[in-house]
Amino acid sequence: MNRCHRIAFPFMMILFLLLSGCTSPKKKTASDTGIFFDTSVTLTIYGEGAEEALSECFVLCRNFERIFSAQNPDSELYRINHRENAGGEYDPKTRTGTAEYSISDELREALALGLEASEDTDGLFDITMLPVTELWDFRTGNGSVPDETLLLEALSRVGFKNAELRGSTLLLTEGTVMLDLGAVAKGCISAALRDYLQSRSDITGAILNLGGNIDVFGEKPDGSPWKVGIQKPFSERGELLLSVELSEGCVISSGVYERCFEKDGVLYHHILSGKDGMPVDSGLLQATVIGRDDALSDTLSTVCMLLGKDESEQLIRKKAYDVQVLYTGSDGSITLFSPKTGEEQDIKEGARLRLQP
Repeated sequence: MNRCHRIAFPFMMILFLLLSGCTSPKKKTASDTGIFFDTSVTLTIYGEGAEEALSECFVLCRNFERIFSAQNPDSELYRINHRENAGGEYDPKTRTGTAEYSISDELREALALGLEASEDTDGLFDITMLPVTELWDFRTGNGSVPDETLLLEALSRVGFKNAELRGSTLLLTEGTVMLDLGAVAKGCISAALRDYLQSRSDITGAILNLGGNIDVFGEKPDGSPWKVGIQKPFSERGELLLSVELSEGCVISSGVYERCFEKDGVLYHHILSGKDGMPVDSGLLQATVIGRDDALSDTLSTVCMLLGKDESEQLIRKKAYDVQVLYTGSDGSITLFSPKTGEEQDIKEGARLRLQP
């Protein structure tokens, strides 16, 4: 049987919260699931104000969809990508000249993080990859290997240096460049949801699951640490590779098995190189980032997959990022990297790790 005989569900849940012992009649709980950003969003909130807060969180999700979606014609990003009402010197007839947009704070923060990662990886990670990712079409489940001529044309429209931030103004200096925040947005959104919930005195804790991006904070009703399970790559039954216990923070994974297909014995996955537009082979099946900054951790999980273990560790050290990273190699190895100590630790499958971001 093929390892990946079909496209996986977009933003497939690659992390599972282990919920045993999470309920108590003494604590009010509200939980529900919605579909946003082409993925399943499950929120579980504890506290007297849980039901009201849950409703408000889903309102926030809808609002963020109208900012970050590259497919929704009503979103801020979509309008920018299609140069609607562009300011500056942009000429819509020739699609030339610099387009200027005054952008929201939320979009500016996501773009700043994406542009920094693009610069740090010399374009291996590139937030202007939308023309290429649309060719592969992993999002809809109908992916196929693009025609080489079409791929080269799409690559000619990629280049993060054609996007520039000046305060709250975005400048697009190339008429056909299109932005893709798929590797950044979910982390930005979960961070915003957590900040909102933590601002409420009637909320005691929460579990935020945005398509496998897990954020936990506060207290579980039974007082025990939160437990997050990390899926074993290519396990058809959702078998866990290992589990992580933490009192607060985020656990965010990126892997080659999330959205993929197999053709003529070759695995094609959605983690695409900004250099050639092809699925990257960095020697990793999965990278899981554990930290406190959801947006950074989300972006780093993809960066680690693109760079591979050694180069991503060098970048994390250089930038002094306060994270820990679990790498799953294509050889089946599991390694925990802790930049604070500079140490690598070999981890056995099935381990239970107690970590503190």
